Amino acid sequence: ALGIKVDIMLRWGGNETTLEKFWPGITRHANNGVPLDIDHPGTRELISQVMEELIPVIREEPAALSWDLANEPFFNMDGWTVHSMRAYQAWLAKRHGSIASLNKAWSTNYETFGQIPPPKDKPRQNCTIGEWYDRVTFHNQRTASFFAFIAAEIRRHDPDAVIHIKGQDNNSLGPKSWAVTDGIDREMMTPSIDLHGLDTRPLPVTEPRMAVVIDQDADNAILNYDDSHYGFHWLGQSFLYDYLTSLEPNRPVVDLEYHAFSINPIRVPDIGPGHARATLWMAHLHGLVGNMVWYWHRRYGPDPFPADYFKWWIYASISTQPIVAAEYFQTMMRLNMFADEITALANPPARSIRLFVSKPSYIQNQDHIAALHRAYEAVCFHGLPIGFVTEDILINSGISDDTKMVIIPDAQYVSAQALAVLRQAKSAGVQLLRVGQKSITYDEYGFAHPDEALASLEDIPVLDYASAPDLDMQIGSLIQPLADQLPIAVKDSDGQSAFGVMRRYTNLDGRSILLLVNLSADAVDVRLTNRRGKAVSGYDLLNMETVQGDATHLPVKGVRLIELY
Repeated sequence: ALGIKVDIMLRWGGNETTLEKFWPGITRHANNGVPLDIDHPGTRELISQVMEELIPVIREEPAALSWDLANEPFFNMDGWTVHSMRAYQAWLAKRHGSIASLNKAWSTNYETFGQIPPPKDKPRQNCTIGEWYDRVTFHNQRTASFFAFIAAEIRRHDPDAVIHIKGQDNNSLGPKSWAVTDGIDREMMTPSIDLHGLDTRPLPVTEPRMAVVIDQDADNAILNYDDSHYGFHWLGQSFLYDYLTSLEPNRPVVDLEYHAFSINPIRVPDIGPGHARATLWMAHLHGLVGNMVWYWHRRYGPDPFPADYFKWWIYASISTQPIVAAEYFQTMMRLNMFADEITALANPPARSIRLFVSKPSYIQNQDHIAALHRAYEAVCFHGLPIGFVTEDILINSGISDDTKMVIIPDAQYVSAQALAVLRQAKSAGVQLLRVGQKSITYDEYGFAHPDEALASLEDIPVLDYASAPDLDMQIGSLIQPLADQLPIAVKDSDGQSAFGVMRRYTNLDGRSILLLVNLSADAVDVRLTNRRGKAVSGYDLLNMETVQGDATHLPVKGVRLIELY
């Protein structure tokens, strides 16, 4: 009656004594969000029984909106149990057919599949390239299979159920080395869900775990994230949203732990104006449709507190900053008011530039991810919607017709099938561009590709490691023909594409709409011109004022939604 809808988060576990009585060993785990052995046969039996009792009751509740399969799940490889190892050995036998075939792929000499040790007994540094690749791939597939089973059980009793998983933004393609082994592969999980669920951290300051940090003596140290360019940490949010909406373009993003204002260890007591507005417009531009802010703290209660440190969580939370809270609510109201405009902006008809995601490269080292983050950061500020393309997408679907350029950042390990599609794309006229110092050399098991398979890629342009502004200029010269096709250009005072100003144009029922968000650390003045170089003015629907195309001012974290004349 009140119009309130509920997202139902499944919190696995329960009374360990009871669970162990029925299924001995089921509570042994090294997971977050799922305190069970997901490979234990009793776990699926338990889930089936629970869903059979629970779903028929819940589905009749009008307030039930969606199902969250787990909160911030990740899975430690060292926690594999005897059940995990049985599943792994069976998976390997099916994948390779024989132990001889496996030994050839791995460059090992195991006598049986049963001789293969668990991860805790053979760390990463002792694995060959092939063994490590299969281990990580299975680890991701076992968790994806687990969540697919839960989703199928829910839909067995409620075919119309709306399902998501609230994963963290540092999962999957996160910029830290441990992200690759946490068992969360967004692409593998996408077929099981209806919404892209997550939590992101567009904080006023940079959270260290969401930034590329490389040893200063490394060849690619310049790829370290430099937050001095920006007014807030926008990169992780936009990167992840664009990646997810590339995996499944018509699937909305929901962020039910929106960390735009604080996280446990990071508190900014004087966030100031503009932050809520800029982060939320950026989020919705890249696919967000709903969020829940983390978090509205009560100074007193619950009583007693679960832990003493909860008592100080109120410090610098949004509950203590009424101006920020008011701006949050006002921005959400404006986003609803201009829902047609933001929906059109967030769903461009084409993504002409795609960033290549190579999971074999990612699994082997962090260089691919560091270069991927920098390439995304550098290509964002030219008004062209950015997409991603993975090896699986290449193999199963090929290059989409709207793709004009594929950027390949430090991808060294690429499967023969994906390599063949890249060659075909180049022959068909798609521009390939390398970023970094590593080129495609090996397949997913570490075996060198034949020279003839790589010959056609030798003449593609290569851009070396560079700062984001420098790489932005270099990429800009290569994508200028694509940018010239846009109806409106946004230039800085020097006539260059305005680095740090996110922009997107759309035509909505004959209306020319331009969104500008200033991510820069400083206020900027930009010039809006049409294809003939003539300044174009308009009316700012958000700030309710006329803007002059010759000099459009954007304050720090400024947002303008302009209907062009």
